[in-house]
Amino acid sequence: MSQADGLLVFTLVILILLSAQFSAMETAFSSANKIKLRNLANDGNEKAEKVLKILEDFDHFLSTVLIGNNIVNISAATIATVLFTHLYGGRGATVSTIVMTVLILIFGEITPKSIAKMMPERFAMQTCGLVRFLEIVLAPLSWLFSGW
Repeated sequence: MSQADGLLVFTLVILILLSAQFSAMETAFSSANKIKLRNLANDGNEKAEKVLKILEDFDHFLSTVLIGNNIVNISAATIATVLFTHLYGGRGATVSTIVMTVLILIFGEITPKSIAKMMPERFAMQTCGLVRFLEIVLAPLSWLFSGW
């Protein structure tokens, strides 16, 4: 494996971790108990207040997360196809499809969603800053797609 291939593998790992982050955020925010969050906010927890603020416009949140997750997953699939085609020639696209389907399902979807479901309020509060940042950065795409 060349240095360029190593960089592609490193990039794939980062993209799968980002996919996991998006999936976990989606589950955490959609599963969070608003009553628990309101009680925490009433007790002065600023992060609980921020989560509740994000949840006020759940459609915008969901659009942001889905756009981000799709960008990450499509990028990962594309990079994997380049890598596996380099490594396996004509069979590379097939190998890439199989490997990435398994990796994204296990590490980018199922596992992070299961973990976030166990502690949704905690996870939502830990990631509310990131969510707000992504809502701002991805706002033009979110606006564009919400028009459809």
